[in-house]
Amino acid sequence: MSTLEIQQESFTKHYHDELLPPIFIDQGCKAEDNLSLPVFIVAVEQQIIINLIDNTRLTLLLSADQLTNADIIKALQNSADKGIRIYLYLGNEHKNKQAISALSSRCLIRTGEPQQGALLIGDHATFSPVGHILNSSAVFTSNEDDDNFFIKLTAAQIQDTYRSFCHLFWDKSEKQVIKQGEQSDKAVANPAGTIVVNHQYQLPEQLSGNFTQASDIKFSQLNHHDLDAALASKLLQATHSILDINKAELAESLVSDNKSVALTDLNVPNIVATHSGCWFIPNGATNQQVNWSLKLNLQQSAELTNSLNQAFDAAQWQLDKSRSVENLDSLFMFVDEANNVYQCEQSVELELAPVYTDNMDSFLYDNIEELTSSHTDLTREYLAKSIHYNVQRHPPYCPQGAIKAQLYTSWNSANNNWLTALADLEVKLNRLDTKRTSVSQSISSFFSSFSLGQQHKHRKLKKSITALLQPDMITATPAERAEQQNNYLDCFKQLSHDDDATDQAIDKAKLEKQWHDKKEQLTKSLQHKEDIYSQEKHSVNTLKKSEEDRYTQAYNEFVASRDKALATLTQQLAQDNEKIAEMSLQQATQWLNKNSNPKLAELLTLHSMRVKEIKSSHNSKKVSKEAKESENEQRQQQILANEELFMASWKIQCEQTFNNQQQEITKIYSMVPAALGVWLTKNTNKSLKKALETHTQLRNKVTRDLDSAQKKLDNALNDKNIALDSLDKHGSAFSYRKTNESDELSKQLGNKESKSQAKNINWPNEALPICQDLELFEVNNQRYLTLSSLDLLEQAQQEAQRLNAKLCAPQQAREDT
Repeated sequence: MSTLEIQQESFTKHYHDELLPPIFIDQGCKAEDNLSLPVFIVAVEQQIIINLIDNTRLTLLLSADQLTNADIIKALQNSADKGIRIYLYLGNEHKNKQAISALSSRCLIRTGEPQQGALLIGDHATFSPVGHILNSSAVFTSNEDDDNFFIKLTAAQIQDTYRSFCHLFWDKSEKQVIKQGEQSDKAVANPAGTIVVNHQYQLPEQLSGNFTQASDIKFSQLNHHDLDAALASKLLQATHSILDINKAELAESLVSDNKSVALTDLNVPNIVATHSGCWFIPNGATNQQVNWSLKLNLQQSAELTNSLNQAFDAAQWQLDKSRSVENLDSLFMFVDEANNVYQCEQSVELELAPVYTDNMDSFLYDNIEELTSSHTDLTREYLAKSIHYNVQRHPPYCPQGAIKAQLYTSWNSANNNWLTALADLEVKLNRLDTKRTSVSQSISSFFSSFSLGQQHKHRKLKKSITALLQPDMITATPAERAEQQNNYLDCFKQLSHDDDATDQAIDKAKLEKQWHDKKEQLTKSLQHKEDIYSQEKHSVNTLKKSEEDRYTQAYNEFVASRDKALATLTQQLAQDNEKIAEMSLQQATQWLNKNSNPKLAELLTLHSMRVKEIKSSHNSKKVSKEAKESENEQRQQQILANEELFMASWKIQCEQTFNNQQQEITKIYSMVPAALGVWLTKNTNKSLKKALETHTQLRNKVTRDLDSAQKKLDNALNDKNIALDSLDKHGSAFSYRKTNESDELSKQLGNKESKSQAKNINWPNEALPICQDLELFEVNNQRYLTLSSLDLLEQAQQEAQRLNAKLCAPQQAREDT
């Protein structure tokens, strides 16, 4: 068996003619080995500065941003104590607090502008002045001597620089310190007026402008000290540049601009050469500050240019823009990566990343060098004139995440639907048998003959369903599947027909049982209604016979209640009249204010009028005092006589009123209920009213009882007639009516359950791979056919073409590697 395996392969590739991008070649020497700076440029040590201070005879001018070196401060103290006049121009007052404290009263000290570099001039007013400009003030702040250079000034340069110092000292100072222990004062201006300088470039805001004028920069030497960005950009315009190895990141942009560049670790100050001369630039120069820079004279420029040209040619790393791998025998650095040193080997051996081919033809027939060509270009990681490569060639694999093709799912789904359809047949058959055998005992007598016939048919149907399970429908031919499908439909139709027939037989048995039960119920109901009708008829007859007696009883009860009420009324009237007849005039007046009696009220009114007449007649007479008293007595007698007359008339009227009332009561004794009702509309008597109401209620009850009994009798007759009609409509014999399945109203109301339909098995149009060793996968709408053995290659290729799939190795083979 030929297994589909990974192929281990190797080949050698030569790179002799490969051209490299711009590189720096190691010359094998260092520039400082061949460099001799002019005598006027000297590397500075602390002791040299101290010696210059000690050798000063008359005056000393020192300008630096910061002075903290204790030995130099001591040397300045010693010189000042010897009578030498010392002028110190420092930067920030706070940063120079130590020096100011130690040198005040000894030296004339002023503070002001920040500075880069430093200046030292001795005996400037003598015939032998000594002047130096330093590229760094570090020597004044520490004991380190690295990167400290000074340039010795000519007499003319001393004079020019002296004027710049005086201008800064007198015109730009902010504070001055005169006496020791005292705080600084505001600097006093020069009594002689403003100092005129011979040049501007050492002053703040002036250096950049001078370089703008020097647009013909042809050479620059930049050490690793940072410069102001504006100054650095101008210096990098030089056609030739020696870069400190620490500034190598600038090389790429310079080479891109076709500038000549060399790299070295040469330790010299910043030097810039132009066609008009050379410049000495302090470390960290920035245009905004004082820069103790210097434009050299022609002789100095010539000497320095000659030295720098020698240094450029002798620099360790020289630029080469067209070097081939064949001629690459020394160390080198790439321009765009000038901090990493490389060496090209003669030959190396590498293991390439495995090659995963895209298709089976590529795996079997493609050239391995062509397959790996994108990974065998010369790289900086592996630099060699020839490289021997080892590589594994992998067959195409089924992709990660690929899943079994949907075709498997479709076939399995169709087969599952087939098995489900057969299972449904068995379930349907079992349910039908259960339905048939579980008919209730109450209707079994109406169903038994149908059940026996169905039992024999279902034994044969069960064997037919079992036969449908025998063949594997996935591997069966289309003809076999069609035959089995037809057999399934036959079984389904038979079961559906038997199901309908069983439902109909059960329905018929139930309806027949219900018909008999209903008839028995209607018969019993009719008998019950007839019994009720007889009872209600007897009740009506009984009430009619006792109707007259109940009316008579009600009238007798009314008479008794009426007479009793009248006797009580008569007694009460006699008591009330007796009480009224015995009232005094005052009581009679009060009683009439509360009660209405026209006759009695008329008597009281007549009495009051007589009293007023008596009083009026006596008041109108004019008599003497004795006659007036007699007159009052007479008047009083008349009033009393009138009152006695009123009381006699009052009693007579009361008695007459009582007699009238008795006559009225006598009339009531003979009143029937209707007449009494009319009398009560005009008179009020609660007892008589209650007697009349009770009589009316008793008569009404007699009428209601009779009406109610008559109504019940009518209802009972109606119920009996309805029951008789229902029994007649039910019929004398059962007749079965089959349910109409096409009845649309019945379907809309849901009265008829829809029968299940036979399953339509949608078998896929494509067949699965011809053998189990070939598996079909898919991902991202692409199919993959996997094979494990090349023995099946021809069949696999045919199947891959048929299934529109890519031929590949199984995913498991990749995982095993």
